[in-house]
Amino acid sequence: MIENDKFYLRDPRYSVVSRGTRSWVSSGGQVRAAIAAYDDAGVAALLPYVTVPISGADLSARLSAQPALRALIPKLIHDGLLIEGSRDRLMEFCHIVAPAPAQRVGKLVLGITGGIYSSLLMPFLYQLPATLCDSLDVVVTEGAKEFVNPRMFDYLGHMGIRVFEGTYDAKDGVCVPHVELARSADLVVIFPASAHTLHRFASGACSDLISLVVAATRAPVVMLPVMNVLMWTSPG
Repeated sequence: MIENDKFYLRDPRYSVVSRGTRSWVSSGGQVRAAIAAYDDAGVAALLPYVTVPISGADLSARLSAQPALRALIPKLIHDGLLIEGSRDRLMEFCHIVAPAPAQRVGKLVLGITGGIYSSLLMPFLYQLPATLCDSLDVVVTEGAKEFVNPRMFDYLGHMGIRVFEGTYDAKDGVCVPHVELARSADLVVIFPASAHTLHRFASGACSDLISLVVAATRAPVVMLPVMNVLMWTSPG
């Protein structure tokens, strides 16, 4: 049951592991076997509503025509994937990041592509140099600009984080950004990796800065796909 005076948030400490038709909740890379599987399409449709604290009244309104999704909420709360409480309490969970790894990354290149989760990355970008890497370069695609105002990235420069947008976006002495980023990277991460982005990488189409970096680098490339379940299970 959704209570109007409470707020709801997906617990960032847990992730959903998809097997194509069923989903399991996992924590720390270990599948929580005691928790029953969920309907994949239902979980994929519900979670975008609760990626930031949302009031019960607002959540009820958004799900008014989707009773099947509303029915998932009590189980998700019981199993710990969804948390409820005051907005201030839930905002504390939004600052949770993974513990610093035993071995830090030297130079991290993060490619942000056109997916809804790109709009949620800004609070975490400031934390990456403190928790994961020694230095961070960010590449923003044209698709990402549909979800995030590019001017927001201007503030990252004060943290020593360089932001590149276009193929010929020369700055800080970097004249050919895809060559410099590809050469200097110790790790390249693509998040969110949209279906369109994965297609470009797989086909070798060097049509923007981040696809050029991925094609030219010899560093490991980690892609974190984010899309609806129908696109994710598409054979393409």
